[in-house]
Amino acid sequence: MLTASSYLAAWLLYAGSVVGLIYTVPGILHLPRTPMFLLSFRLLLAGLLLTPVATELGAETLAPAIIVTVFEFFVSGSEAALRAGLPLLLVFGVLAVVLLLIYLLSSRPKK
Repeated sequence: MLTASSYLAAWLLYAGSVVGLIYTVPGILHLPRTPMFLLSFRLLLAGLLLTPVATELGAETLAPAIIVTVFEFFVSGSEAALRAGLPLLLVFGVLAVVLLLIYLLSSRPKK
């Protein structure tokens, strides 16, 4: 079992790895270099990988929601996976609104 300090160290290591991944994947996959596309891709990937969820009902520990969702789907079935995946849906909804606002505000004609 993880102690409080090793739990925090594990999350910091995971978050640092995700940040590195967010900045290297577009270059590796040769994705378009337009600023809006890169912003959208990076925000959605960060939302997917950094959204935390409780590992069990009533648990005090958190884990990345995508990992818990996949694990719960294979171990406990679709109902438990849906419980773990709801925060991801919420994050993607908020990110969609934020990206839409950024796009609309940045594409307005200048006076």
